[in-house]
Amino acid sequence: MTELSELTHIVTKTFKWHKSHVIVFVYLLCTIAMRQTCNLSKLAMFFPDAKATNASSYRRIQRFFKEVVFDYDAIAKLIMGLLGLQEVQLIFDRTHWQLGKKHNNILVLAIVYKGVGMPIFWTGLNNGKGNSNTEQRIDLIERFKSNFPHIQITNVLADAEFIGKDWFNYLNKENIPFCIPIRSNAKVQRKGKQDKMHISRCFDDLKKTNEIKSVFVWSAFARQNLVNCGKQHISRC
Repeated sequence: MTELSELTHIVTKTFKWHKSHVIVFVYLLCTIAMRQTCNLSKLAMFFPDAKATNASSYRRIQRFFKEVVFDYDAIAKLIMGLLGLQEVQLIFDRTHWQLGKKHNNILVLAIVYKGVGMPIFWTGLNNGKGNSNTEQRIDLIERFKSNFPHIQITNVLADAEFIGKDWFNYLNKENIPFCIPIRSNAKVQRKGKQDKMHISRCFDDLKKTNEIKSVFVWSAFARQNLVNCGKQHISRC
């Protein structure tokens, strides 16, 4: 129970909630971690309260989500404080599902911790099932920097939908390394040239080097994509 008491103290200090809300939140954190599910009725079965029935525990959870207003920046600070990280690798991802006629389209910014992506900030996209834009991505990066100014961003990872000239320019301007796959048939304009060419041509002189092997391995994995790792490769074109 020592760990439970310590977590209760941290949550109380972070959120300033009523004690009953703190207890339910701590119980939820512990049972989610132990049971690997977010099904509330199943979690209620394992609440560490010997005097409560499953039904009463479930009602406590329902009241908690009805009454509590979450400060998501505070939750992010709680997570980062518990992890004690001085530098982070960030991941952009987008998840979409449809419930009836309603589209749920969410842009997520996560940190990498022990090989696992852990969501820190997110924003809803009101565009059906469309992609995010540069402004929305920048907003999440700036939100992270505002909340954690002393934590270094070592790089940003994302899949092929997270491309764009203005987006890449922003990351370069902020000196944030990034690794994002680009389709091999994407066209780029060379410095001092009027014509455009397929980005795969940028790597013609690397075909016999070890460096291009790593690019081709990634290409095979990502459906014949080439990977742009920040300034290192894009500056070649």
